[in-house]
Amino acid sequence: MKLKEYEAKDILQKAGIPIPRGVLVKKGSDYLVSPDIKEAAIKAQVEVAGRGKAGGILMADHAGIRDTTEKLFQTTIKGLPVEEILIEEKLQIQHEYYLSITIDRSQKAPVILFTTEG
Repeated sequence: MKLKEYEAKDILQKAGIPIPRGVLVKKGSDYLVSPDIKEAAIKAQVEVAGRGKAGGILMADHAGIRDTTEKLFQTTIKGLPVEEILIEEKLQIQHEYYLSITIDRSQKAPVILFTTEG
């Protein structure tokens, strides 16, 4: 089973782990972004590795969120159309980490990857 970022964050939030404020937007739907979000990360929700380097994660100030979102909806990321976008408040961070949990079918065991590189 593969999870999109917003699905994984929903699980983390239900476990009590704080996540950035945001909204999931489906292509063609209407949406509102909180006016107190001054800068946002606009993230294509596609199940591919390297989505950021492929142009699937963009930053925008509040005034540019809608234009950036519409621009991203018009693209494909590694051949996949963008049908959902997660718009999240940009946080001021000191460090960024990546967590991945997969199943090694040959070993019949989970593999947990935690790194500073995406």
